Amino acid sequence: MTLLQEIYIEYMIAYIYSYRIKIIQKYYRWYRFLLNLRKKIHQYKSKEYLEDIIEIAYLPPMRESDIPIVRKGGFHYREGLRNFNKLLKLNF
Repeated sequence: MTLLQEIYIEYMIAYIYSYRIKIIQKYYRWYRFLLNLRKKIHQYKSKEYLEDIIEIAYLPPMRESDIPIVRKGGFHYREGLRNFNKLLKLNF
């Protein structure tokens, strides 16, 4: 085999190797895109009920309610009430 043939064979091997790397990168990008797409679809579908959950977190107590979460008041309401009472004690 001549030197030119050996160089050409090495070039072909390098070309095939780089082509396979490009294919792997392409499929990996596609896989990442699909993951991101599924995540965005989930976020879009769950946006409405997450907003409802946040609204419930700010509700004051409703003692007559059948829902146990609402009887004591939402988390943010209770946290705000604690901070308010703590500041009242500090100032007076």
